[in-house]
Amino acid sequence: MRFLPLALDGVFLRKSPEEIVAGKEFNAVPFMIGVTNNEFGWNIRSLLIQRMLIFLFLLSVIMDGCLGDTDDPAELWDRFLDLLGDSRAPTYYFEYQHWPALYWDTKPEYVKADHGDEVSFVFGGPYLAGDICLCEKNLSRTLMKYWANFAGNGNPNGEGLVEWPSYNLNEEYLEINLKQKKARKLKEKKVDFWRRVIFEVINNERTENKKVNSEL
Repeated sequence: MRFLPLALDGVFLRKSPEEIVAGKEFNAVPFMIGVTNNEFGWNIRSLLIQRMLIFLFLLSVIMDGCLGDTDDPAELWDRFLDLLGDSRAPTYYFEYQHWPALYWDTKPEYVKADHGDEVSFVFGGPYLAGDICLCEKNLSRTLMKYWANFAGNGNPNGEGLVEWPSYNLNEEYLEINLKQKKARKLKEKKVDFWRRVIFEVINNERTENKKVNSEL
């Protein structure tokens, strides 16, 4: 609860969220969650604060693993964003990828689908925006169908829609663009980097610190 205050009033919330989750004391409600492929791509610099950075001794490893050796500013920006950005209830996961045409004169080309860009399509925005291409209106209609189906019965799938698999051990999700398709293991290589390389560096650092402390 880092962003919003929490009040344990003993009536609505009788235990802390940590205790509730650990004890699985919650309803098995279908859940939909997703990201865009360029989360906060436009204003990341204004939101990044020093205390959000991880331990300094990891920075060189992260830079090498995520940013690589390119000098192209747009490519570095994109890689930097990628760096940052069980109750048995069905979960549906998506990655929204379409860059809205209405941003053509307000955001640079390298910003792809930014934070919240899917919301206007869910609520039919392209039908209210004037001279918008038919492809974006069709995308909006598709998203409205998915979201309406999910709100109605807990499953976004329906007639005429690309199958949206529930998220499970296969790690399947839906890529949402002008054309939708199923995919698996979002950013698998980058996830592996954080799980394997970073943990290895942390463990090595802890081992070295213990060695130094024992010598002292």
